[in-house]
Amino acid sequence: MATVMVITAVITMPTATPLTNKTKPDGFVFPRLILWLALVPAFVCLYIALTYAMMRIGQTQSVEERDNPLLEAAAKMAPFSPHIQASMARFEREWALQTSGEQSQLYWQRSMASWQRAMNARPDWPFYELGMLDAEILSGQDAEVVSARFQRLITLAPNERAKDERLLSLAFSGWHLLTEEQHKWVWMRLRDTPGQAFYAVGKVADEAGLKSLFCAKTPWVRAKSVCIEGKRRPASAKTIPLSDLKF
Repeated sequence: MATVMVITAVITMPTATPLTNKTKPDGFVFPRLILWLALVPAFVCLYIALTYAMMRIGQTQSVEERDNPLLEAAAKMAPFSPHIQASMARFEREWALQTSGEQSQLYWQRSMASWQRAMNARPDWPFYELGMLDAEILSGQDAEVVSARFQRLITLAPNERAKDERLLSLAFSGWHLLTEEQHKWVWMRLRDTPGQAFYAVGKVADEAGLKSLFCAKTPWVRAKSVCIEGKRRPASAKTIPLSDLKF
C-alpha cells in the first residue's frame, strides 16, 4: 500500500500596517525638500531687493547728516556688492570734504576701505580705481602711492575712453605726484580727447594753477577755448570742480 504524504502549506497573508513617520518610504520627504529648494531663490531675490532699496534710500540722504544708517546697513549686509560699497565710499568722501584734521582723515580711510572692497569684488572695473585715486590724492597720500595707482589705470582697460575726463582731471589735480613718463602720457592722451572732455580737463588744469602749461603743451586750435579769456566754451560743456567730480 502506497504511503501518501500530505504536505500542508501554510500561507501567511501580510497584514496592512498604517504608515507612520518611522515607516514612511524615503520618497515622502521629496516634496518637502523641493518646497524648501523653491523658496531659496525667493529669499535671494528678497535679500537683493532689500539691500538695493536700502542703498537707494541711503543715497538720497543729505551728506550733512553724519550717519547714514540705511546705507551703512546695506554695506554690511552685502560686502560683496561693489555697487553698494562704491555708494558707501562716495558718501564717506563727501563727508571727508566737509571736515578737517583727524576727522577728515578718518573718513578718507573709511572711503578708501570701501573703494578697496568694491575693487576686490570687481577687480578689472576701472571706475572703482578712479574713485580710489581721487581719495588718495585728496587725502594727501605719498607720490609713490598715487603714481602707482595712476599707472595701473593707464594699463587697465586702455581703450576705455569713458574714463578719460575723470582720469585726466585727476592727473592735473595731482600733477606733482606723477612721474615724467606719466606726464607724457597725459599730453598724448589729450590729443584725441573729445572736445567737451578736453574743455573740462582744461578748466581743472586752470584751477590747479597749470593753465599756462596746459596751453603750451596742447594744440592751440583746441586749447584756445580754455586759454583765451572770455572765449566761448563748447556747447554743453560743463565746468566741474574736482571736488565735485563723481566717481
